[in-house]
Amino acid sequence: MSLSEVSKVFREFKVSWSKYQTFKDLLKNDPRASSENPIFHIKNQAGIGYIPNIASPIRFTATENIEPQTAPTLGEHTSAVLQDILGLSLSHIEVLKNNKTIA
Repeated sequence: MSLSEVSKVFREFKVSWSKYQTFKDLLKNDPRASSENPIFHIKNQAGIGYIPNIASPIRFTATENIEPQTAPTLGEHTSAVLQDILGLSLSHIEVLKNNKTIA
């Protein structure tokens, strides 16, 4: 089966596919992985800079779509997890920070 025949079948059955390319090539040359695609948004990732970030591909008509979020920085949610999930007190968390056990 030729590539054009495969492409036709994939389009008919709405299969997500693409030719092989490196991640660098994808970002540099493929408009599907650029800000032209509503799934991609350029976000400022702390410590890295502006990079493409992927939103959910699910689109709603009756509600606003959720924009993608940047990844948390190291330790960004540590206090909340220790307090909310493990039940540690703020004073205990401060001791852990002062001892450099957590960031």
